[in-house]
Amino acid sequence: MPSKLTVDTGFDALSHAIEAMVSNWRNEFSYAIGLKSIELVFKYLPIVYKDGENQKARDYLHQAATMAGLAFSNSQLHIGHGMGHSWGAVFNTAHGRAVGIVLPYVTQFLLNNSDEEDKTIEIYAKVAKQLGWANWDEEEKKAAFLVIEKIKELQKKVDFPTKLKDLGISREDLEKNLDSLVSCCFEDATVVMSPRSMTDEYFRKLFDYAFEGKDVDF
Repeated sequence: MPSKLTVDTGFDALSHAIEAMVSNWRNEFSYAIGLKSIELVFKYLPIVYKDGENQKARDYLHQAATMAGLAFSNSQLHIGHGMGHSWGAVFNTAHGRAVGIVLPYVTQFLLNNSDEEDKTIEIYAKVAKQLGWANWDEEEKKAAFLVIEKIKELQKKVDFPTKLKDLGISREDLEKNLDSLVSCCFEDATVVMSPRSMTDEYFRKLFDYAFEGKDVDF
């Protein structure tokens, strides 16, 4: 596949794995398979991006994508895919590119949840520690937020867009289509799997923050 398409599908696989780990139907299967998928994507996507003829790296990336599919087949996805599906429908953006761009924003949104019963911070902290991104004695919230930093680092390594504005969509077009974007989100079955309950205002703000490339502070 061409480099751009390879990267887009790589970020789709990464989104599958990362979302599957914290969806409301998460389980030990989705976590274990998702963790290995994340490890492989981070290791092999940059290699394939630089050398598209590297068949060994492509094979491992293929395995990662398949594992990510198995992960979310066991637990479902959540608002990242809901937003990605909606954006793709309205602006005709490749699916992997849309979900890959919003991935760090929706992850940060979930980590900002004030519900003490939510396990998202605990889960992503464990991911960061198991993948060697954080020390085992690192405070959980700090470790969990390293997942976002690693996603952003990977985006830069493979020249992936970091905000929706990078797709050539104007602020005027965003505002004109925002009602349709939010409406499509609420029609998407994945949204009910979010560990943090969604509102109309949340979706509007997430699209706005992802468009401008702002850290999610709500």
